[in-house]
Amino acid sequence: MKVAIIGVGYVGLVTGVGLAELGHHVTCIDIDPHKITDLNQNIIPIYEPGLEELVVKNKERLNFTTDYSLIKDAEIIMIAVGTPTDPVTDEADLKYVKAAFQQICNELKDSLEKKLIVIKSTVPVGTNKMLVKDLKLNACYELASNPEFLREGSALEDFFNPDRIVVGVYSIFGAEILKNLYAKFIEQKVPLLVMDPLSSEMCKYAANSFLAMKIGFANEVARLADKIGANAENVLAGLKDDHRIGKYFLNPGPGFGGSCFPKDCLEMQQLVVKSKVDAPLISNILKTNEQQKQYVVEVIEKLIPNNHKILVLGMSFKANTDDIRDSTTLYMVPKLISQGYNIDIYDPLFQNKFKQQQLDWKVAWLENLDGLLEYQAIIILTEWQEFKIIKNYPLSPQVKLIDFRNIFDPNEMRETKIDYYPVGRMNLYEY
Repeated sequence: MKVAIIGVGYVGLVTGVGLAELGHHVTCIDIDPHKITDLNQNIIPIYEPGLEELVVKNKERLNFTTDYSLIKDAEIIMIAVGTPTDPVTDEADLKYVKAAFQQICNELKDSLEKKLIVIKSTVPVGTNKMLVKDLKLNACYELASNPEFLREGSALEDFFNPDRIVVGVYSIFGAEILKNLYAKFIEQKVPLLVMDPLSSEMCKYAANSFLAMKIGFANEVARLADKIGANAENVLAGLKDDHRIGKYFLNPGPGFGGSCFPKDCLEMQQLVVKSKVDAPLISNILKTNEQQKQYVVEVIEKLIPNNHKILVLGMSFKANTDDIRDSTTLYMVPKLISQGYNIDIYDPLFQNKFKQQQLDWKVAWLENLDGLLEYQAIIILTEWQEFKIIKNYPLSPQVKLIDFRNIFDPNEMRETKIDYYPVGRMNLYEY
């Protein structure tokens, strides 16, 4: 099939490359000429394992351009632009979606061939309905919803191995087009869930809110375990082996971040307020996440005097991505600096000097993990694999290793004699 995708950000680029790998011919359109120039030279604007290789492999089926007129040749047009949170209203800002949609309508105003316009962006519940009403689509266009469920750092794996495909459509026409688009997955018995667009839009927010809630629950269990001297890892293992609960997203950590969970939980929270529904569980997911980030600061203040030199390992909100949005490091470091802590930071993907300077922090940015002997404390906030080797490096005899990702085996750490504090097993308080 011929597919056009508007927006070559994270979702648009991964989706476009994935569809090309499935055999479709994909035109990726973006208003940023520099981004398009880079992509045509195989320079990828985001970090995602395996993405560059697939762009090169599928060069014959991929076209990167700023020319909107090329959508006329497509059977499906996907909108995959950003929907950032409006800082004033705390709601998703639809200006990029509306602009892309209007441009599509302008290009197709004289089209005689019926097209399916698919909203791939994560949009507030009711967006499809609003666009149909406000932009007065004619009979040659039909709208649909097809939310993505990609995790940063493993997006290609998620694209090619979906648990389900959710589509929100108004007619059999829309359902059949999307069924053809994802035919290879359907042949592999991947469930295709066909529903109305309103439900499809809500499905994305509900899924991410539920996963965020599981993370929040694990973090609350860890805080409680730290307080009473229990082992949160053992407690949560007793949950993970229960098939009714499942083993995923039940690992304590420093709090979630990134481009999806904080934004989607906030949007779900806004939906609760607008609908005037009493939903305390949904309404407090972000609150417990903020409490976990504050807990990170409290643990450091309790364990480490502010005249000690600290190494922070990790800027991104999780491993295998360069995305630092809403990461706990962004929350923690300014608070510790204000308390007088001397901080150095290392992240293998946060080496851009311009980005470092933009933060305007009074810290030293490291380019490698040499010279660890000078630190009295090392704090792990991102679970990069390379951080696991630090236990074999020469370390100060007084060093405290505070691990908010639990990347080490506690039995092995006992043999090293390193003063090790894993989250959920810190036993910091008397009970």
